[in-house]
Parts: sequence; C-alpha cells; structure tokens
Amino acid sequence: MIKQILAESIEINETNIQTWIKSFMDNVQPQRTRLGQYYDGINEIIKMGAVANRPNYRVNVNLAKYITDVATSYFIGKPVQYSALNENESAELDKLNEINKRNYEQDINFECAGDCSVYGVGYQLCYVNSKKESAYKVLEPENIFMVYAGDVEQLPICAIYMVAKKNSKY
Repeated sequence: MIKQILAESIEINETNIQTWIKSFMDNVQPQRTRLGQYYDGINEIIKMGAVANRPNYRVNVNLAKYITDVATSYFIGKPVQYSALNENESAELDKLNEINKRNYEQDINFECAGDCSVYGVGYQLCYVNSKKESAYKVLEPENIFMVYAGDVEQLPICAIYMVAKKNSKY
C-alpha cells in the first residue's frame, strides 16, 4: 500500500504541488477511503447479489471496527505519561501538562491511534491558535499526505492538507 508521495524535485512550486496532489488523489486517497469504508462497515457483501426491490437479509458483522477499537484501546487505553529527568525541567513539564490538559491530549492521542489502526497513518497538527496558545488537533487521513524526497534518505519535504470547498474544489 502506498502511504507516502515521493518527489523527484524537492522544490515547492505550483507544478510540483499539482503533481503531488494528482498522485495522492489517484493512488493514495482511494485506498484510504476504502479502508475507512471497511471500518464503517460498508463493504462488498452489502452490495453483492442484492436483487432490486427485495430485502437483503445477509448478515454483515463489522469486525474491522471491533478489531480496531479493541486494539486501539489495548494500545493506548492507559494514557501516555510524561516525566522530567531533573528538577530544572519540572517547570517545563508543568507547562506541557497544562497545554495537554487544555487540548484534551488523551482524547487526541486515542483518536490518532485509531486512525493509525484504520488507515495505517495518523496526523496531528500543532499550531498557535487565535488566543496565542499552543494547540493541536487530529487531521482526517483521507485528506492529508506527506511528501518525501525521492532519494535514499527520504526526508520530509512538506505535508499537504486538502479541505473540500464548494463546487467539489479543494
């Protein structure tokens, strides 16, 4: 499964961005959409062999959702704990704990871990909000992708987050 876009040129310009978006929409996004549908219980058994205007009595058990929810709960059911190695860092740890509490860090980590289980990737955006406070949130994996250099090191170049607007444009 393709999870990343490899760039031939590391320059960020309009032509390269269009190429990366086209590659994402052709190769990566359909796979992620299909994985999201599996998690939601929308799969081939629902569509298969149904006669028009007749009820479909096939049993459809959503095991993908069950497995993901159990695995995610097992993995991160106990929240991440942070600690300081010495007393000098304890003030910084207190600030970090305050930021985490304000942003519901435990919920965000759980949601991101769930995305990793469903899609194979999870993304968080760290930013400064309008109140000039540190904040972060989970981004939908079906609309974001990372672009990496196409060389041996494959260092990240950028991330592109696409937001749907009117008239089916992004």
